[in-house]
Amino acid sequence: MLPAQLPEGPDQLLPARQVQAGGPAIRAALEGRRAAGTADEAAFVDADIAFHAAVVTAAHNPVLADLFAELSPVLREGLIEPLSLTGLRADAPDTGDEAHEALVRAVAEGGGGGAAGGGLEDPFAPAGTRGPE
Repeated sequence: MLPAQLPEGPDQLLPARQVQAGGPAIRAALEGRRAAGTADEAAFVDADIAFHAAVVTAAHNPVLADLFAELSPVLREGLIEPLSLTGLRADAPDTGDEAHEALVRAVAEGGGGGAAGGGLEDPFAPAGTRGPE
């Protein structure tokens, strides 16, 4: 039962009829993430999680929303230290912005399909090797 309620990929996360309603909130969260690009790691991670929370909220999937809410504190703690230790944001303070923008564009176009096909990157891959997984 649970696997049927969870999306398999970004293209299934936001059904087209629900996407436009969440689009402005997702765009605003992306702008918040960009504004946090010059902040410390904790503030940046908080803004990144807020972006993903906006995407999850737009999905109108209570199972996914509950799962994300439960995992967010652990995710937050698990991201702050690696960002600090790797210095990933030294060269790219808004690391992953292009992939996040691709998701926002896909939402604006009526679905997540554009985000699923590529452009998503592994933010912890060594510099110069980041790209679609």
